[in-house]
Amino acid sequence: MVRCDLVIRNGQVVDSTSSLPPQAADLAIDRGKICALAKPGQLPFEAARVIDASGLYVFPGMIDPHVHINSRVAGSMRGGFELTSLAAIHGGNTTFFDFTAPARGADLLLSIDQQRQEADGAVFSDYCLHGGISPMELKELRQIEEAIRRGFPSFKSYMLSSRGRPEIEDGLLLALLEVCARHGALMGIHAENGRLISYFSQRLLQEGKSGIRYFAASRPNICEFEAVQRVIAMARETGAAIYFYHISSAEGAEAVRRARREGLPIYGETCPHYLLFTDEVYAEERGFLFNRVPPVRSQRDQDTLWEAL
Repeated sequence: MVRCDLVIRNGQVVDSTSSLPPQAADLAIDRGKICALAKPGQLPFEAARVIDASGLYVFPGMIDPHVHINSRVAGSMRGGFELTSLAAIHGGNTTFFDFTAPARGADLLLSIDQQRQEADGAVFSDYCLHGGISPMELKELRQIEEAIRRGFPSFKSYMLSSRGRPEIEDGLLLALLEVCARHGALMGIHAENGRLISYFSQRLLQEGKSGIRYFAASRPNICEFEAVQRVIAMARETGAAIYFYHISSAEGAEAVRRARREGLPIYGETCPHYLLFTDEVYAEERGFLFNRVPPVRSQRDQDTLWEAL
């Protein structure tokens, strides 16, 4: 018998490479990696520890590509890398991606180095970093190429000013996508049209409508849809791969699906709150708890997101 660190027996194994539903199987794990998979009772391994997973699902370690560890809420940190990585592991996530958030004019490479220094030695899981993009001169695009060379091939740009994060204007965004396309990198996008949001917000204020109950109305679907369409046009022009964060609208989801059917390297995600709540929450006393951007939207939007998944 071959020895390994751990054997998990009789679990319903979820296998992303198979089109079949979860099957009962035994797994052998050695030094943190799956080294064998077999039908129950047919695994030729002996382990120091054996777990009977009868009646349970066995998933591979999950990857969360969208985690904000260093976002400040009410003036305090959310637990830092140590507590966040522990929580992730307890939830079945063995790898997460955080974001660097350089200030306007700050050096991208320096922000990556600083975040690595903070994370290394503190995390209990695997982690990666997306490079946050701040406004820069075109001559500074070499930072992107150097970050890719150092092993950081994914980035995030904001199409609007949001909570202290500066807007990336269209010209710079197109230049960034050209660099990403040349080097096989991935550009993540927060897709909202800030000027449209400003227009709708001002119109609501002129009508005497303020407060959280009008939050979704201040950022209607067109604000996301227009921005998504604009980026897809740039991706079509440059050949760059795009990852849209937190798609919230039916129109945004459909735009991503059309682009994928066209064969473009376009990807999109949504978030649990868009799948579980609708804009009716803004009329409730707890509405302020859903002050997220983009906002939670209508039942129609939620239904389309579920269908897209």
